[in-house]
Amino acid sequence: IGAELGGACHAEHFAQFQKTYMASVLAERYPVEQQGCEACHGPGQAHVEAVSEGKEDPAQYIYAFARHSPAENAERCLRCHIKNESQSLFRRSQHLASGVFCGNCHTAHKSPETPAPPEKPVLSNPLSTYFSVPQRSEEQEWLDNRLLKEKQPQLCYTCHQDVEAEFQLPIRHRVNEGLVKCTDCHNPHGRVTAHELRAVSVEACYL
Repeated sequence: IGAELGGACHAEHFAQFQKTYMASVLAERYPVEQQGCEACHGPGQAHVEAVSEGKEDPAQYIYAFARHSPAENAERCLRCHIKNESQSLFRRSQHLASGVFCGNCHTAHKSPETPAPPEKPVLSNPLSTYFSVPQRSEEQEWLDNRLLKEKQPQLCYTCHQDVEAEFQLPIRHRVNEGLVKCTDCHNPHGRVTAHELRAVSVEACYL
């Protein structure tokens, strides 16, 4: 159906998607039927017809990530992203084994409707209470940081609350101050090393 027709109904999401690097890559390298919405959600003709005919639950006529398992959704993303060496081991990653897939951390069309990460107990005061953390607009953070739903380390702390507690200790890496990111040391898309470090043991410290 083409990206424009999908964007006519989902205008806000489509407008945000158009700002991303992924949108430009799809437009440059892939045929029309694999650009925009259909690149991830599959052919949209049946979905459009279901909407126009007033059928119940038209979302069932297109690939909706909310209806599928983390493994199925990850396979959808890996059709393209498997080409990147840093993502090629995601099928054996600890994240996927724990039921976490790409869309839990990333979103290709961030908008006010994008679900926020689940609420978690507050273990400490906001980082800005103690540290001078650089602040930029939420949208700019999203575009510059691989379409993350939230910037690090807050996003990682959503699940890794034990690690958040450790980073309140006096001797620690300066993650909370914004000097180091979780992904500087770990590859969340999978590695064969312990704790999915980007290098073996202490060598990760010298990267």
